[in-house]
Amino acid sequence: MIVAIKRLAAGLSIIVAIVTLIVIIRTITFPNYQHDEGECTSNDTDFIHLSTTRLERFQQAIRLETVFNENESFNTTAFLELHRFLIHHYPFVHNASFISREVINHYSLLYTIQGSDPSLKPYMLTAHMDVVPAQKDEWSIHPFSGSVVDGFLYGRGTLDNKNGVIGLMEALEFRLSRNIRPKRSFYLAFGHDEEVTGLHGAYHIGKVLADRGVHLDFLLDEGMLIIDGAGPGIDGPVAFIGVTEKGHLTLELTVANGTDNIIMPEATSNIGILAKAMARLENVGHLNLFGYGPEVQMLEHMATFMSVPYRLIMTNLWLFSYLVAYIFDLNQTTRPYIKTSTSVTMFHSNTISTNVGPSSVAAVVNHRIHPSQTVTDVVNYDKAIINDDRVKFKILDSCDPPPVSPWTSRGYKVIYKSIRQVFKDVPVVPAVMIGNTDTLHYQHLTKNIYRFSPSYLFSTKDLSRIHGIDERMSLQNYQQALNFYFHIYDNADKGINIHHRDEDRAMEL
Repeated sequence: MIVAIKRLAAGLSIIVAIVTLIVIIRTITFPNYQHDEGECTSNDTDFIHLSTTRLERFQQAIRLETVFNENESFNTTAFLELHRFLIHHYPFVHNASFISREVINHYSLLYTIQGSDPSLKPYMLTAHMDVVPAQKDEWSIHPFSGSVVDGFLYGRGTLDNKNGVIGLMEALEFRLSRNIRPKRSFYLAFGHDEEVTGLHGAYHIGKVLADRGVHLDFLLDEGMLIIDGAGPGIDGPVAFIGVTEKGHLTLELTVANGTDNIIMPEATSNIGILAKAMARLENVGHLNLFGYGPEVQMLEHMATFMSVPYRLIMTNLWLFSYLVAYIFDLNQTTRPYIKTSTSVTMFHSNTISTNVGPSSVAAVVNHRIHPSQTVTDVVNYDKAIINDDRVKFKILDSCDPPPVSPWTSRGYKVIYKSIRQVFKDVPVVPAVMIGNTDTLHYQHLTKNIYRFSPSYLFSTKDLSRIHGIDERMSLQNYQQALNFYFHIYDNADKGINIHHRDEDRAMEL
């Protein structure tokens, strides 16, 4: 018996030693996904400096209150003023013989830029002109004043998403002023209702392009950001490119078992039945799906920038994936990346008196769906959790998550290279975007869809400024954004050769 135990202990020691050796070797030899692409500097002849005139143009755009409300009311005058603003301030764009401008569904804009080589597949860059409302009395600075304070431009739309509209126009105007005609054709698409549904803007743009038989090489829309302190074990910023986004599902759950008798009440009331169902949805939650979406790739792409303990774990997810999944589930910030989220947003009954029990009660539940699931999966899972036939389900609104776009495509590499040129030494990683964008209306045009905004946040706390109070963008960051878009145009016309571990060799396209 003692001999057997000693043999077992010796065997276990050998296994532990082998596993430890493998972990150490993988940690040391794990490939670095980040490559030096050269740095864009202010001494470059093609560098876009943030002149007073360029800053003033951005400020003027912010002052136009292009708010699109949830009830689909909006200030049509402001949008038309923005149209005239773009025509007046970007003459090279609007007078070039190879550029056409179309107004789509009265307020959205579509620019078609014909490249010199029609054999090359076109791409599209998108942004949106609308902004969410802003309560002026809650801001420290008027949200539509376009004021500069301590090196920051404050205003609704500085981050979401007039920085994209104006940045794209500034960079294109700069290139045209230097007689640079693009080789590859491309489109600029500016929707006017992204903050609500995109059904009046991007949907119609997508339909127009589809009717013309357009197929895109890639599409870049607004989306994820550069955030300082967002990467685990990384003391510095990380640039996240959304290679997919979560789907969404809004459910109405009802219980209608006749009017509750408050004099001789049943053991379970309508409200009690539904409250119990809602409690189960919140307490049980959805499955931890770490590893079924692009979460692993996100962590591996930033692994070599992490401190040693984190690097050891993230380069050996074959061993530590369960631990990472558990830790992600504990944190409110990381949990949405690894599971479908659940939020009960409304709860009401049809009773009109405190002395009359309701005959019907309803609750509204909002889900943000993990990329590995579908709307049907989530509905079936909810029904299984609640397990009560008295609770009826009705889908109010839904959208499956879009497919995960490859991070080995030419389009991803164009975006990657442009980020690394302008934001030197910032690691670039593929990730899941939690919110939704206009890209949902462009899925039929290309499989290579990416979501990234060249906006730099100094901490995760700054995320609350988007759609929140005191939205702002630093002047330095806006200058970086202009140069980022310049390099997008530039790199889209060039061959891209960046090695990825996922490929047998570098891909030259």
